[in-house]
Amino acid sequence: MLGLFTESRVNEGFLWPLSIGMAGLIAGGDGNLWLRKPVSMDFPDARYDVVDRNGVLLVTLTLGKGERIVGVSRTAVYVVCRDEVEGERLRRHPWTYAPTKG
Repeated sequence: MLGLFTESRVNEGFLWPLSIGMAGLIAGGDGNLWLRKPVSMDFPDARYDVVDRNGVLLVTLTLGKGERIVGVSRTAVYVVCRDEVEGERLRRHPWTYAPTKG
């Protein structure tokens, strides 16, 4: 196993990505990478670093308890919310990132 890739026995040597969402990496339709940060005692909620094509950290987002990002388009972020009563549900949040000049 090589990081996020594993050798495919079926296709003799081609490298196929594992489930990227499970590994905490989402290639967004906005052209950015969304990297899930590890959960810890100091940071128990899901956090994501958003990195542009040049490797520049744009923003770090923190989600609520039981939430995780499952997809990103050019205009929206899709979040699955889990709770004890309703189970899982999908929410769509409008997304446009405009960095502040300062």
